[in-house]
Order: sequence, then structure tokens, then C-alpha cells
Amino acid sequence: MKVIRGVTAVLAACLTVSQPVLGQASDATYNARGQRLSGKTAVEKTIGKCVLALVIGGGLGAALKGKNGAAIGLAAGGLVCALMMKTASDKDKARVRAAELEAFNSNAMQRASWTTDDGTPAELAVMPSGQGSVLMTSAGSLECRRDNQCRIGDSWFPKDQILSKQAQANAPKIVKASFESAEELVCRRNRVTLGVQGQVVSDGSDTACLVGDTWVTGDALKKSKIKESNILI
Repeated sequence: MKVIRGVTAVLAACLTVSQPVLGQASDATYNARGQRLSGKTAVEKTIGKCVLALVIGGGLGAALKGKNGAAIGLAAGGLVCALMMKTASDKDKARVRAAELEAFNSNAMQRASWTTDDGTPAELAVMPSGQGSVLMTSAGSLECRRDNQCRIGDSWFPKDQILSKQAQANAPKIVKASFESAEELVCRRNRVTLGVQGQVVSDGSDTACLVGDTWVTGDALKKSKIKESNILI
């Protein structure tokens, strides 16, 4: 019963802290060059999944060990959630986003360590793990293969031909429109690891593409008509 009461307290804390965090805008990170990072990062997604992870942890524990297993599984998930929430403040999120933005811009590793407002030590490592591109048209991103053939409608065209913007005179309207509006965006991927009190609480990756002066990632990719599966890295 003590374990269950402790888990309930952790769950309540997660629910209390996570609500304002998830409700805040994630487009406010700028660097000295005026570029910004738009979209939720892997760390922010982990925060959003914290309560769900607690529920899943309990379900897995119950399947393996019955009622006692459920309490143990939920407690383990609750501890990770509690640690994660120690770095869920605006200041902590801003540190993570700033490091990610710099890594996307420079394509170089970024490290940071700090003490949260409640005195908890946190460490962050952002490691570039790939660079590539995506081909865009006014209708959205195009599917391209590794041999640089890209699909418009039911037909495949060389990427260089599309970027030349010179479609054949008798080409369908969708092909002409795609050729005229085609542009190639630079895209990069970061692996992001966040540790709290010496324990890794988030280990994931973010893929972003540079649209104008904005690196778009996560949910912002869809808003920019970029299908993540169309990004070649």
C-alpha cells in the first residue's frame, strides 16, 4: 500500500506539472542570427508521454507479476517521470531548445550541464547524426529515391531536372507547377540525450529542415507540408 500511495503522489505531481508545460508555445527559440527552432523536440515529447509511460509501466507489471507487479512497474515509471519533470520548467526547456538549434545550425555537438531551480543536476548532449535534404514544391514535399529520382504524380523525374524548373511544353499542369515551385531544403538530424541526477530520462532524435530562417521539427514539419519519410538523410 505504501508503494501504491507513493506512485499516486508521483502521478499527481506529473499531471500537475505537465499541463502548463505541454500547453506552452514551442516556437519561441531564437539564436543570435535571428534563426529559430519551431516544433516540439524529442525531450518535450518525452515529457508529454510521461503520464502515459506510467500507465504502460503499470500494465506491463501487472501482466508479469500480478497486482504486486503492477505496483512495482508503476513505481519504476513514476521515478523516471519524477526525474523528467525536474527539467520541465521553461528555463530547462529553453536550454534544450537552444542547444538543439545550435547543433542544427553548426552541425556540431553541443553539451550543457546545469542545476535546475530545485537544485537537481542535469546534463544534455546533442549529437548531430546525419545531414541530407528534402525536395519541396508548392504542394509539399516530394518522395525521392537514393538515385535522385523524384515522383510527381505517377511519374519519376531526375531531381536536377525538377530543380532546373524547365518542364516539357506538353507536360501535365501538376508537373509544370511542381517544376516551377521546386526548391531543395537542407535537413539535419540530432540525437538528444538528457540525464537527470546521473540517470538518462530521455534519449531520442529530432529531424529538422531549414525553411527560410526557421528550423522546423516535430509537429512543425507537417505544418510546413514536409513529410518526414520524404527527408533523405
